[in-house]
Amino acid sequence: MFYTSTADPLSLATANDTYFSRIMLVNSVTIGAGSAITSSGAGGTVATLAGVETLTNKTLNVPLTSGTGLQIFNTTTTCTTAASAGATCTTAAISLPVAEADTSYRVTCTGKGITNVPAVIATTNSSATQFTVTIAALTAAAASFSSYDCVAGHN
Repeated sequence: MFYTSTADPLSLATANDTYFSRIMLVNSVTIGAGSAITSSGAGGTVATLAGVETLTNKTLNVPLTSGTGLQIFNTTTTCTTAASAGATCTTAAISLPVAEADTSYRVTCTGKGITNVPAVIATTNSSATQFTVTIAALTAAAASFSSYDCVAGHN
């Protein structure tokens, strides 16, 4: 399927198009003259732009994969706090799926599968490839998560 439009190339893809995942652009993205939005799969070029286009609050229908711009992943590297309110523990090093250029990335993790009452209190970037998660027990019982869903993005 090949689309060419200078007005609104993304309006040609529909919400029911089973070949694409949907990503909503909340802010603006500007694509320079003569640029093409392409797919590495069988889809080829999705849109060709004749001039500079600014896309604001549009839906971009392309698959999202982890890269150095944005990484979404799960890890089962966890720790368990002592049985004391306020006790903390820090996980062993967790590896990013794709290495970053430096430690200027942001990472946030949501704990899954709780035991007692844990809370994620910090993440620490230890290198361009690894970080740790620190949790605290909010009650006097040993606390932990069984896994974390994490998102990392570079500045």
